[in-house]
Amino acid sequence: MDHIPVSAVVIAYNDEPNMRACLESITWADEIIVVDSHSTDATERISREFTDKVYQHDFHGFGRLRNEALAHATHDWVFSLDTDERATPELRDEIRRLLAAGPEADAYFVPRKNYFLGRWIKHCGWFPDYRQPQLFRKSRLRYRDELVHESFDLDGRLGYMTATALQYPFRDIDHYLAKQERYSDLMARRMVEQGRAFSPHQLISHPCFTFLKMYVGRKGCLDGVPGLILSGLYAYYTFIKYARFWELQAQAVPQPNQTAPVKEGQEHPVQGEAEQGSMTIAAVVITKDEEKNIADCLESLRWADELIVVDAESRDRTVELAKQYTSKVFIRPWPGYGPQKNFGIDQAGADWILVVDADERVPDALRREIQALVTGRPSAVIGGYEIPRRNFFYGKWIQGGGLYPDYQLRLFRKTTGRYDDVRLHENLVLSGRRERLQEPFIHYSMPTVNHHIRKMMRYTTLGADEKLKRVRHISGWTIATHHLGTILKTLFKRGGYRDGVHGLVVAMFAGLHTFVKYAKAWERLNVRRGA
Repeated sequence: MDHIPVSAVVIAYNDEPNMRACLESITWADEIIVVDSHSTDATERISREFTDKVYQHDFHGFGRLRNEALAHATHDWVFSLDTDERATPELRDEIRRLLAAGPEADAYFVPRKNYFLGRWIKHCGWFPDYRQPQLFRKSRLRYRDELVHESFDLDGRLGYMTATALQYPFRDIDHYLAKQERYSDLMARRMVEQGRAFSPHQLISHPCFTFLKMYVGRKGCLDGVPGLILSGLYAYYTFIKYARFWELQAQAVPQPNQTAPVKEGQEHPVQGEAEQGSMTIAAVVITKDEEKNIADCLESLRWADELIVVDAESRDRTVELAKQYTSKVFIRPWPGYGPQKNFGIDQAGADWILVVDADERVPDALRREIQALVTGRPSAVIGGYEIPRRNFFYGKWIQGGGLYPDYQLRLFRKTTGRYDDVRLHENLVLSGRRERLQEPFIHYSMPTVNHHIRKMMRYTTLGADEKLKRVRHISGWTIATHHLGTILKTLFKRGGYRDGVHGLVVAMFAGLHTFVKYAKAWERLNVRRGA
């Protein structure tokens, strides 16, 4: 029989680490088509080493993008491969034999083997893991115009191949979280478009069902700790998807004014003017890519005698905006929260230090209380003051879950306070007595679900590193149980249930934080990088 040509089709976006291996595995195809959605890394450059048929298309959903890629293929038989997949030599040979013998079907599923956490996952529904038909006649198959997890319509017969494709879907847990943030957002938008109704029970019942399906029904328990982590991550992905669905449907994300209020030509005083002989206050703010927050934060601190900003090499307009409020902007590499704050304190010449995060604001009532306090010259035995904090999650002040009054030791004499050398959850070591103020400052902690995910990724990495300074073994039992205790404590012992759905989402995220922290610690101890 005559040779039947095959077009290999790949859709891509910012997947430089995978592109070369992916394309090398399909050099046997008669043509290679790459459709890229305007990658900003080396994806396009690497692709052009293998083919001149590289096209740019805006991303409007995976279904539409795959159909646009098919339109560039010149042959009827298409082999579709994602950038994190590899076509094995055995699969290549089976495709050649099948087409040479005359295919009996019009589209074929290809079994996939998935690699994660240092091993091939044999259960959890990850093997044989038929994604979509990957070998098919272009004239008989079309993808449905869906944002994500797109299905297909086939005019013809469906078959199955036996040789496997290899998939490396996630380099590590952080890569999993980053990828699933995007997918959960697309899935939530899809549910909104479909007109589906949200119910609070979905935040608990659907993740539980997902875990039981993967860990028990699909025997993920036989994959050991990696099976437990994978099942837990998918359960929490389900939670994030429904949390984002709730957020979108309820439109529960009123944003604080996060753009710079400085108008062109308008000047702000760099520092306040202290009365002669009175004690002075320096406000210290540490930043990293806080363009959306820094102006409002510093606007609320204009009254301070000194404004000191210590920036960890931001890549956005944080430094530019901060310099409109103060000349004391220092840029230095990130050494950890404690050392960075100590550096800021060292730059201050004032008697008192007020430490404020970029996503916090000092209301007028708190300003007046602080100024009256310092002007009145507190007793020398007092070293500092704890300030209550109102935390806002997804646009609502959260009063339960241990998040109010949430006292923070932030106002202290420069000579009495120093942070310990800890990268996360640093403590202020204070000499002298501490007392409490009445007025709270405002903390826009988590404006959106997606913001919460990104912040959690950073904090769980630091948390895992701190955990491994104290322990050298993380068991599956620890990973499986500690996050459940966090959820129950946040919801019931700390009264999170009083905040309704907001409180439930906060509690579930607290559990996710604990789960991911221990999972990352296990990963660092047990998975050899680059394996």
